[in-house]
Amino acid sequence: MSVPRDPLETTRPDPVEAPEEQRSRLRPGDRRLLQLAALGVLAPALLAVQWTDKTHNAARLVPPERPTVVPRGATGDLAGARWRIVQRLAGTRPPPGGAPDTAEVRFVLAVEAGDPAAARTATGFGTRYAFHDGAGHTWSATGLAAPARPGVPLRVTVRAVVPRSTLRSLTLEVQRREATAKGPLPSLRFAP
Repeated sequence: MSVPRDPLETTRPDPVEAPEEQRSRLRPGDRRLLQLAALGVLAPALLAVQWTDKTHNAARLVPPERPTVVPRGATGDLAGARWRIVQRLAGTRPPPGGAPDTAEVRFVLAVEAGDPAAARTATGFGTRYAFHDGAGHTWSATGLAAPARPGVPLRVTVRAVVPRSTLRSLTLEVQRREATAKGPLPSLRFAP
């Protein structure tokens, strides 16, 4: 015969209570909510700090420019050569494969180098051409030239595809990127 067990005989251990200093005063749901709020505040702040740091680093890597504005029909000096716009041409139709509201613009420059080094510099790979409009937009351009000889003006044709609406307000910028330049880079900006 089996003897029924007394329910008080089987006991469970009492739960161990944590001392007061170890017990958290926040419930788990409240703690998660507080962590989420802190993350919501700190993540944008961290992104803003990184963006500001990258902006300042980029500003230090790009050297400042010192453009010389050349009035229409005048001559400007850059890298030992004299530069002048001889002709401005704009296409009436869009270039092949281009958008319908664009046009090809060509500026023909007469460049007269003072010495052999300036002749090589005037047509070298370090010369950068760009078109600007009055609204701050910039379009890179290519310049094609025949081999230069000192004392003989050579022709450089600078061309780019730009929006048709900007044709009358374009300024041409010629800049020589000097490998050893310290300080602002010199450039010429030909007025429209």
